[in-house]
Amino acid sequence: MVFGLSLIAAFFSMISVPFIAMYTAKQRFLDLAFWGIIQSLLLFLSAYILIFWEDNRLILYTSFVVLSTICVQIIQMGRAFYLFSECKLHFSYFFNKNRSCHLLGYSFWNFWGNFGHLVRTQGNAILVNLFFGTQGNAALGIGNQVSNQTNVLATSLSTVVTPAIVQNEGAGNRKEAVRLSYLTAKLGIILILLLTIPILVEADNILNIWLIHVPKYSVGICQLMIIMFMIEKSTMGQYALLQAIGRIKRVELSTGIFYSLTILLAYLLIIDNKGIYSIGYACVFMMFISRFFIVFDVKRYFNIPIKNWLNIIIFPYLIITFWALGISYIVSNLFIPSLFRIFLNIIVNFVVVIGTSYFLLLNRQEKNECVELIRKNILRNKNLI
Repeated sequence: MVFGLSLIAAFFSMISVPFIAMYTAKQRFLDLAFWGIIQSLLLFLSAYILIFWEDNRLILYTSFVVLSTICVQIIQMGRAFYLFSECKLHFSYFFNKNRSCHLLGYSFWNFWGNFGHLVRTQGNAILVNLFFGTQGNAALGIGNQVSNQTNVLATSLSTVVTPAIVQNEGAGNRKEAVRLSYLTAKLGIILILLLTIPILVEADNILNIWLIHVPKYSVGICQLMIIMFMIEKSTMGQYALLQAIGRIKRVELSTGIFYSLTILLAYLLIIDNKGIYSIGYACVFMMFISRFFIVFDVKRYFNIPIKNWLNIIIFPYLIITFWALGISYIVSNLFIPSLFRIFLNIIVNFVVVIGTSYFLLLNRQEKNECVELIRKNILRNKNLI
């Protein structure tokens, strides 16, 4: 029954994709945030009700989760149908061969890249179950859970900025689209460093406070998965540029292949007695290789030299990362493991990353815009007082 309910939720999630995507395309992020909060509250209520229920809690919880998900998605689809003319059905489009082929091609290559991601995540779980048992599976699950949370802010930024890049490219303003792509990468780097550096340094401390009994290898797996996401964010702006012109075939093809090959590389490392960390090593290496195809395609279609990416993004990224890591390690060695040390490391890292990024990552125009934004906010607050 639980599986059947999950399939129903999956069905509604699938048919709601184009409707919800229109909110992003039209930059109606307030709508998305509002209904996201409503759904979160409904999910919390679903869990809270279990306190007062003694019978089969799994079926009850699944039913409430599926019902809340479906209700929110139906409301979002209805609003999209009402607000956006693009969501209304035009049967003539079904017989437009060029449009259909273009959409199917774009969808297929997106599917291929996502399929590679699916093969990597599920293949890793299968390998861990086969070679390392339940303890290894627990370590991988915890590592994925923690690393995925560090990726949320940067992914949200990409979702917000990508429509603006597409809009400028579509309007023929390529210079602004390229500028926004670099700005997206820079802001994504800052956001991910604010979270990842303290977690990389304090992973052992955090997991001990959170879990008490930490599965073996959890810390190492968590750190390697975080490094993988840090590498991924180095090209988030460049990928948005390729999306803007619809040139994703080569990138998604290579991404799907290399993500899938992660399993093969991990297997070879495991049989070579490299242990469970083989999973993390393979993920990091294949992510690193796949990023170059994005950079090469940006050079091909936009005539942007690779050295620009290295000078504007990568070199400052590396300097800020190692500088922040060094400061965080010093802080961690000055105090005993505790919740206080975690918060102190977060505060110190915030100051270090923001300060260093201002001088090394942002160009003169971006610095002036930051100063002007801060000045306007200060003046606005004074007027309110």
